[in-house]
Amino acid sequence: QDSLPELVVQRADSVSAHGEGSQQQHRVILDAVGTGGATYYLDFIRGQVVRLDLNQDSNLAITASGRTTRFRQNAREDYILVR
Repeated sequence: QDSLPELVVQRADSVSAHGEGSQQQHRVILDAVGTGGATYYLDFIRGQVVRLDLNQDSNLAITASGRTTRFRQNAREDYILVR
């Protein structure tokens, strides 16, 4: 990158969700928790985002017919402005 002054902004977030329902005669329960964050790199002179780095870690549990299945997802994305 150029040697331009940058402002770095960091964001942290979390999510927690619970839901219940049915699919035909089966009771379905969904539980999810996750954390994530983003780092924004802002060009101080131009006032625009030149890079964005995102990450998220999620855990999901689905219970149907008394059986629980667990999923985990970890995602990372990096965006860079092309000039």
